[in-house]
Amino acid sequence: MIYASAEALSTSLLPEEVENNWLYPDIRRIRDVSVVVTRGVIRQAQKDGVDRELALRNIDDEQLEEYIRERMYDPFNESAKVDEEIRELVGSERHFVTCMEEGFKR
Repeated sequence: MIYASAEALSTSLLPEEVENNWLYPDIRRIRDVSVVVTRGVIRQAQKDGVDRELALRNIDDEQLEEYIRERMYDPFNESAKVDEEIRELVGSERHFVTCMEEGFKR
């Protein structure tokens, strides 16, 4: 997996970065590069048969990249995600309590 991540990192260099003999991509592209590296590691895990999310085997690279982006940590949207999770939990808890109360009435 270490080799797969290093190989994916090297393929994420832009032509001008290669031309300028950069070893690593520009840090300002960290999120895009992270997607490329993650995809490379996932694909290697699949080849080695050690992947856990078997459904990902059946999607192309573009779909896999979208899957990765959707799950990527985003500090600018994190509080909105937490708020949404809390609303879902509270809603589920209210539903559970309502069901329990109705069950006790019968």
